[in-house]
Amino acid sequence: MIHVHNEWDHLREVVVGQAGPQDHSDPRVIEEINQDLNDLCSILRDRGVTVHRAVGNNVSTLRIRDRLFVAGNTLIDPAMKDSSRVRELETLVPLLGEAQPVVMPRGKELTMDATNVSRLGSTWLYLESSSGSRAAGEWLGERFPDIDIHGCRFDGVVHVNQAMMVLGSNTIVLDSGLVKPDQLPRCLDSWQKIWVPNLRGELLAITPDTVIADHVDTDVKMEIRNRGFNVISHSLRHAPELRTGIHSITLDLDRQTT
Repeated sequence: MIHVHNEWDHLREVVVGQAGPQDHSDPRVIEEINQDLNDLCSILRDRGVTVHRAVGNNVSTLRIRDRLFVAGNTLIDPAMKDSSRVRELETLVPLLGEAQPVVMPRGKELTMDATNVSRLGSTWLYLESSSGSRAAGEWLGERFPDIDIHGCRFDGVVHVNQAMMVLGSNTIVLDSGLVKPDQLPRCLDSWQKIWVPNLRGELLAITPDTVIADHVDTDVKMEIRNRGFNVISHSLRHAPELRTGIHSITLDLDRQTT
């Protein structure tokens, strides 16, 4: 089932990527991050999540969340700026059943990675950046007229999950080194904000009150726990070097709407 309306509802089905020799010249690095990804899969399965793996020959799936945008029951194949990443979609097709992605038109100044969008239910944040054009945000607005889409821009930030992570229906973690308060869209005015000086790793909400966090983010984990969240700490070795993280390397397919 394809069913995702936000970033925090109970995760029921997910895709987890995998590293291959094309990602790094050192086999030890590949082996260690794949060990950690296998452990992540075990954590998710132990909590009742159905886990699929995105695996392909000579295809990197370390940032699989970029590749496909899930909006409710609709799949969007975004017009990625890096057209060579089309092969990542081939690793997902066998996992999607009869679901067919809607193809965002190519050209017409439309460029977008799926991680340019953060889903907050009937409201979405859309990051205009080097990977996401204003025209693509406008196309989403036309395609999903019932969604209130708020554009934002943060200097030097390419994807939303570099600078902010949504944890629950009214809580968001923000990197104070990348985001200034006056850059936030007004739709977040009433949200509880957790400002941290350096969001080094990434966060993955698996229920409205439980989050998987990178073990390196000690201060972030403490702040989240202080706000009442359960935190599962997990190591993802070499993630910064490979330009990925716990959120980027996963792709939600089904979240139970609460």
